[in-house]
Amino acid sequence: GAADVEDLQLRTLFVRKLPVAATPFMLREKMKQFGQVQGCRLVKDKATGRFSGTGFVELATVAQAEAAVAHCSKPAHIGGGIMVAGELIVLNMSLSKEGAQKLAAEQGTKQKHDKRNLYLAKEGVIEPDTPAAENVSKIDMDRRSRLQQEKASKLRSPNFFLSDTRLSVHNLPAWMDGKKLRELFVEAVKKKATKQTPVVLQSKVLMEADRKTADSKPKSKGMGFIEFQEHQHAL
Repeated sequence: GAADVEDLQLRTLFVRKLPVAATPFMLREKMKQFGQVQGCRLVKDKATGRFSGTGFVELATVAQAEAAVAHCSKPAHIGGGIMVAGELIVLNMSLSKEGAQKLAAEQGTKQKHDKRNLYLAKEGVIEPDTPAAENVSKIDMDRRSRLQQEKASKLRSPNFFLSDTRLSVHNLPAWMDGKKLRELFVEAVKKKATKQTPVVLQSKVLMEADRKTADSKPKSKGMGFIEFQEHQHAL
């Protein structure tokens, strides 16, 4: 009845400021500290198909939901706050469907005005102690962390922006050239989207100008770029 609907609404939290790298699994794991998580989902933008940075978590009791909001509202320096994929999230209680949609729309509008595409800064980031990091070596994690720090440093300047179609690729094997890089990425897109035909505008592996291989070819720097026509294929 109406009481059950009200109880469900009070137990369901609206989540905001979720980073791009966040997954339902990460959010669920973080919320378990407050009680049994009965439901967890991230919201996608209908127009773009991308996650909107918002979501919903349903806990078992109203008391658990209230405890989660209280903890989230405390400053991080005194042990409060909830971090998901390296970012502090925001929790709101007992939002009506209309209220949740309004907040989600406001966050989506902010993203649309982000001309430097800063919302993509966390795309592809693997956080330590997450399922994605399980089979990644320490050397690779250290390298990823260093590259992420370099990117964050550059993005402090308003002159730098993130392309939504061009990807920077690191740790490439010495034998890989632009053609093989293109084939690798096209195959990866088709595995995820079987009915799609991705168009690659550019595929390039950077070479050392003054260093040669045994057969006198320029040595690879182990990094390159690939640019797709469509943002969805780059993602």
